[in-house]
Amino acid sequence: MVSILKTVAASSLSTIILAGAASAASFTPTQEQSFSFASLGGDTTLSFDGFDSSLGELIGFNIELEFDATLNNTASVFPPGSGDQNVGTPTPLTATATITAAVLGALGLSVSDSLTTPEFDGIVPDNSMVNVVGTASTTDQMASQSYSSPANDLSSLIGGTNAVSVLLSSSGSQGGSVPNSVLTGNNGNADVTVRVFYEFEPAATESVPEPGMLLGLASVAGAGFISRRRKS
Repeated sequence: MVSILKTVAASSLSTIILAGAASAASFTPTQEQSFSFASLGGDTTLSFDGFDSSLGELIGFNIELEFDATLNNTASVFPPGSGDQNVGTPTPLTATATITAAVLGALGLSVSDSLTTPEFDGIVPDNSMVNVVGTASTTDQMASQSYSSPANDLSSLIGGTNAVSVLLSSSGSQGGSVPNSVLTGNNGNADVTVRVFYEFEPAATESVPEPGMLLGLASVAGAGFISRRRKS
């Protein structure tokens, strides 16, 4: 009886210790980088801290991309001195563009939105300037993508600093009635934000059982020993 109880007690202690080694997946704090584009085309490079391998085993990577953009419909009189010009009759003037923000690379993603400015019919002044005759904007367009190991090779994300390239592009057109002395076009700007975080299995650690639990197990083993002595 004593031998059995001692075995049970030892087994219970082993279970308690090993239970502390198994942990659910954890996530690192989110890193965020933002950039403003002065036009609807261009690229920039953002840097993020790589995964700290001392935390455990890297098993996942999440990236989120968000952008706000503004599209302007423009018109200007050319050559200067031609006088103010009437545009938009009979067909109002509009600008349409699809704006795309993308994080380039094997672990990347993109998000886009199409904008159309309000219809304009009126006078374009002969002022040697590019005049904005309509504006449209988009807010908080967002996409996210998760990558996991072993489906994806995440080894390049461990340690050091990781750089990602962010590309902003647009393609569009203008439409409407304009005289030959008016040039139309579009311009705009955008704010882009990229967020990343890592998922990992924490490094295994051994737990020390509560003193009260150890005391209880010792009592169980002791009770069996006393019981046996009484039967002897």
